Amino acid sequence: MASRSSLTRFRPPLTLVLIALAASVLLVACDDEDDPNSSPTATQGMTSTPTAATTSTPSGGGAGASAYQDAYDGALEMALEEDLGSEVDDAYLATVNIDVRPDGEGLPDGSGIAETGAQVYVAQCATCHGDHGEGNGPGGNGPQLIVEPEVAQDGWQPGEPKVIGNYWPYATTVYDFINRAMPFLTPGTLSPDEVYAVSAFLLAENGVIEASEEMNAETLVQVEMPNRDAFFSCWAEACRPDVESGGGGASAEAGD
Repeated sequence: MASRSSLTRFRPPLTLVLIALAASVLLVACDDEDDPNSSPTATQGMTSTPTAATTSTPSGGGAGASAYQDAYDGALEMALEEDLGSEVDDAYLATVNIDVRPDGEGLPDGSGIAETGAQVYVAQCATCHGDHGEGNGPGGNGPQLIVEPEVAQDGWQPGEPKVIGNYWPYATTVYDFINRAMPFLTPGTLSPDEVYAVSAFLLAENGVIEASEEMNAETLVQVEMPNRDAFFSCWAEACRPDVESGGGGASAEAGD
């Protein structure tokens, strides 16, 4: 049981206070609707913001419906003042439409090399992924990112960790993921040059490219990942069910 001193130190969050106040206003209003002869209280003239669940006006008239309508009108007015629900313009869409496809569509201008990427990695990535990409760094449990080049060159084999060098089929995915999701606590803060540089560093450390190679929108697409042939598209003709013969499975070619 909590001590008296610990209870006196408790301060409810402001959000809970506001929710409780709004609920009490609506309950008082609904109680007064049942008793039209009741005397007005100090809270009847107040308004509250409706929650997401209260999307329709209470049936019937009286103070309950009036209080709800006042609260709804107040919330709507506040939303309009804050410009909520405004149209999304092209400039904003450009900030969120950042996916990069295997063919390179979506890659921005910029470039980077492994030497620069090593510096960015130490500053932004090593805390979680380890000094050498081994994973489980001192500041977090980031996954392993680097394997020895001789491990990567044969593609992924059962029992091996699934890492960029030996498993990922497209080099463009390295840029896409880093750009969208890293660093873990501040995603989206790296510049295109920094993302290209870190991509070059990781690819070079995995033995996929030479350390001197510059990565940009043209060269990144041309990188051939060691495990690329282990992936195939199930949208391809050979991977669709044989509808004409009534079979439901993929064709034999898909497994070749």
